[in-house]
Amino acid sequence: MSQEPLILQAEIERRGIQGIKLSLDRMKAAMQALDHPERRIGRTIIIAGTNGKGSVAAFLDATLRAAGHTVALYTSPHLVSYTERLVLCGERVGASRLDDAVRRVLEVEAALPGLLTGFELITAASFLCMADEQPAFSVVEVGLGGRLDATNVVEPEVSIITPLGMDHMRFLGPDLASITREKLGVTRPGGTNVVARQKPEAERIIRDHCGSVGGRLLMEGTDFCASGIPERWSFEGLGCRIEGLSLSLTGHYQVQNAGIAAAAAATLLPVDACRAALRTGLGSASWPGRFDLRLAWGTPVLLDGGHNLPAIEALAGAWTHRYPHRPAVLYAAKEDKDVAAILPVLERIASRLLLTSPGRINGHDPADLARLVTQVPVEVHPDPAAAFRRLAAIRGGPHLCCGSLFLVGYCLDMLASTGDHGAEGRGLQAAGRQTSDGSGRSGEAVSGSLPSGSPKTGEREDPV
Repeated sequence: MSQEPLILQAEIERRGIQGIKLSLDRMKAAMQALDHPERRIGRTIIIAGTNGKGSVAAFLDATLRAAGHTVALYTSPHLVSYTERLVLCGERVGASRLDDAVRRVLEVEAALPGLLTGFELITAASFLCMADEQPAFSVVEVGLGGRLDATNVVEPEVSIITPLGMDHMRFLGPDLASITREKLGVTRPGGTNVVARQKPEAERIIRDHCGSVGGRLLMEGTDFCASGIPERWSFEGLGCRIEGLSLSLTGHYQVQNAGIAAAAAATLLPVDACRAALRTGLGSASWPGRFDLRLAWGTPVLLDGGHNLPAIEALAGAWTHRYPHRPAVLYAAKEDKDVAAILPVLERIASRLLLTSPGRINGHDPADLARLVTQVPVEVHPDPAAAFRRLAAIRGGPHLCCGSLFLVGYCLDMLASTGDHGAEGRGLQAAGRQTSDGSGRSGEAVSGSLPSGSPKTGEREDPV
């Protein structure tokens, strides 16, 4: 087990009651007091959107490193350890190094206009570590929204917007138009904007916005496209055409995410270097907990952190695209998720539903969820540990565990702490058919322990 950053963990717990406070005032003041580390992190790419942000970030990080560049990658939330959130040149930041940066932030906090939230604290500390590293590139994933997210103090060369949908309406607005405008807050006048294919309403707003601020707009389907399956796909656009690519991450939706990352890379790298880096980087990118096949005590289980309706719909499509059978599905949901819309999607692919709680965050009561299930047998297991073991005890497989990255992280930590190190997805068989060949990294791929004493009440910093 890796050591946790103890000062950071204690401060996150102390600040947890604040919940989410969308504002840039505290972060801007902190950056000024710290001599603007966000301006010393190399050429910066910021990624906003509803789904796919983390996968795009992982693909882009791997591609830029394959081109020979030093890269800092900042993402959220984590699965098991806070140190997962900051990766420097392919290596997770050390716990002591992150704690040292937290101390530096705490030294200036008294002069700021209010106490930093937990997410602001870890973001500021991570920017300090990134500035100390002096990478050629930094890839920064937005936490929630865009316009007022703590990450949006950076000065991006490229702004990426992944597919948009309805999520976090309490903070971002009641409709797609409001959400789109919040996400567009990461764009900059005159900057380059790489945008996934969107619903017509969102696309109109994006095109109008980029036209009004003078930004370069590269839209999927118009300026670039990706097609195929993860094992063999192609990219075309921006003067670059490359065929016969393969992805380390499975799930057919990952082709779109890889295409978005490829488009961004094509704006940052020379054409020949980009072609070579895409072949190497996209085939080696690691992003655990997303269509991630593991062995749980001998039973193949696919773990996926999809948590909102668009993500669950994409997951269901990916499942039916790859597997011929109906799995047992373990599901939990954070309390703000639209479970009335999500559960029918899972019922369409499930042989039975096992309902539990997310593990380290307030969630829907699984007994309440059970009352919404009408089409398949249902079991209620309030304890996520017992629920995961029950899933692994069901014969056959692969089965599916989904609904929250918190649940996925909890289950991964169980595998690590009990000594079940899983097995690669390559070669596992399900119903006489070969399963995923890529992202089934072994159980030890994510190590560490769950932060103890994480806040259990109120709206947590992490949006998933």
